[in-house]
Amino acid sequence: MGFPIPVRLAPAFLLIAVALCPMFGQPAPNGPQKNYNIQEFDKDCGQPGHNCQRAFQLAFQTLARNGGGILQVPAGRFPISFPGVPENTPGGVTLPPRNLIVVSPNTMIQGHVGADGKPDSVIEWRNTSIPVFVFVKANHSGMRNLHIQFTGTMAHAYPFGDIVLLKALGYHPMFPHLNQMSGNNGEMFSFAYVFDSDYCTFDHLLFDSATHDNEHTFSMAINLKGKGVVETTGGGLTQPAESNRITNVQVYDFYNGFLVAGQNHFLMQNITADRRGSAPNTAPGHVLYTTSTLQYDMAAHLVNSLFSTDTIIENITEGPDTYHDASAGGTLAIKFLNRAVISNVVSEHPDGLIQTIYVDQNVRFKDMRWTSHYPLCGKFPNACATPAIYSAGSPSNLPRTANLTFDNISIVSTASPTTVLLIGDNLRVNNLQITTPADFFPGQKATNAVLSVKDTNGAVIRDYVFTPVIDRYDPQKRYNSPFTGWNPSKNVSAQVTVKWPAGVPMPEKAAILSGGYQDKSPESNNTLQSAVIKR
Repeated sequence: MGFPIPVRLAPAFLLIAVALCPMFGQPAPNGPQKNYNIQEFDKDCGQPGHNCQRAFQLAFQTLARNGGGILQVPAGRFPISFPGVPENTPGGVTLPPRNLIVVSPNTMIQGHVGADGKPDSVIEWRNTSIPVFVFVKANHSGMRNLHIQFTGTMAHAYPFGDIVLLKALGYHPMFPHLNQMSGNNGEMFSFAYVFDSDYCTFDHLLFDSATHDNEHTFSMAINLKGKGVVETTGGGLTQPAESNRITNVQVYDFYNGFLVAGQNHFLMQNITADRRGSAPNTAPGHVLYTTSTLQYDMAAHLVNSLFSTDTIIENITEGPDTYHDASAGGTLAIKFLNRAVISNVVSEHPDGLIQTIYVDQNVRFKDMRWTSHYPLCGKFPNACATPAIYSAGSPSNLPRTANLTFDNISIVSTASPTTVLLIGDNLRVNNLQITTPADFFPGQKATNAVLSVKDTNGAVIRDYVFTPVIDRYDPQKRYNSPFTGWNPSKNVSAQVTVKWPAGVPMPEKAAILSGGYQDKSPESNNTLQSAVIKR
């Protein structure tokens, strides 16, 4: 664009993708791995309607005694159900240990791949109150080449929290609440629940539902936690798990695909998602939700919060098809990451790209594209005002968001307005393209901005281009501005270009063409270089 920009050294974390690659190797268990077949433990497993729960329990008990191995699941359909386990009811019930399927360490659950390259070993599940497979102290275990199909219906109540799960697994939690590892009881509605486990691999998997509508969506494919269960002085987990990975996974018919918390050297790669729904009375869902590992004292006061560190997330695609959007969120929710690279993300989900960025440090967002032609404001006026990329400030008892970089980001919304809100010190934005109507949102009273920065010190915004979707400028109508630096923002340097559509008469002066800062004082040291060009 030709604007002069202050020269600053690139932060060291930008080299993370190169520097960390050797760290993602996974030490293998010693010795050759023995092969088992699930039908060795129950010859009827795989027959129509036959419950394979006991077969998997016996298999993992056998592999645990023998040091692990590969559990082969041949082509076919393998239903798993949990008779007698309450579902879709409030809490206050117990969970006998005999109901759980606990995966042994050094164990790979491996399916068969058909001639079309897709897994044709199908594990069917329908329960909503407890995980199907619990990976606990299951180092070097995982799942590969499996089709996981949900055959139940969405739950509206969840009887168990993770305290009940911990007790059933032989832990002795003292925390006086329902959950110490999870946000709520709904997290038990996961196919695989993983904690106290390192070097787990989940590869070449397909998750979907047998019935394609919102009432038959499932909650989580994989729920990944840290390790070190607190059993005496409060609640939570004490340290990140090491080098777990999720790769080459397709997920459909869900409302929150993967939840990841408390990880070190975590790798997520090659994820394809579509047909997302949403569930009432739950937090908005996402393809990937990274969040914190918290520690509490016995009075449930926060003592410590562990980040996931040295994370690589790349090649995530989410399609445009949805069942329900009223309680859905963007493709990603990125919270509590330190030293991470998130790249090559392509989303068409109508709610947005990233909702929310929260308590993150040293994260690079690179080569990301969000496109929507869905009239979200017309369909869900109460849900459409959340920015396509949305950041929230840190509370006083948690670290501030800092050192975020956004490189080569494209945001396109043609049927409803959208915005981007970035928060944090030392922001770097390079080549941000936003194409959207600049119209007010339903119920909006005051002028907002297409791109906002807030609560930042030292932000540098280069090559930001706003292209308004407009076929006629109406001087009686109110529009949002291209850019605003909201208080408190200091030492911000911004380049803003408005690319006005050809064939539309351009006003001489209007909010749709100009940006600025709330704090215009010399002490703020905020600068803005703006230009308007015609396409």
